[in-house]
Amino acid sequence: MSPSISEQLEPIVKSLSKFLWRFHVIIYSVVVIGGVAIAIFLLSGLLAVTTEEPQTASISFDKKTMQIIKDFRPSTSANDSFSLPAGRSNPFAE
Repeated sequence: MSPSISEQLEPIVKSLSKFLWRFHVIIYSVVVIGGVAIAIFLLSGLLAVTTEEPQTASISFDKKTMQIIKDFRPSTSANDSFSLPAGRSNPFAE
């Protein structure tokens, strides 16, 4: 009579359980670290992809705006009406 299936599988199961018992911490660590690395890689890929299309703004100036820009005086103009207040102007000086 031939041996039963459980008797044939016993050496395989025994060697597999011995291997898993010996290296279960290493296998667990590799699986956890690999899973975290894959999750970080996938999340960084999701964050790097832009889902929105760039919006193009159409800029148009009317004549009033162009005249205001032409009449703008730069800081180097001679008509400065700015003056420092009288008295103590530097609070850190004694």
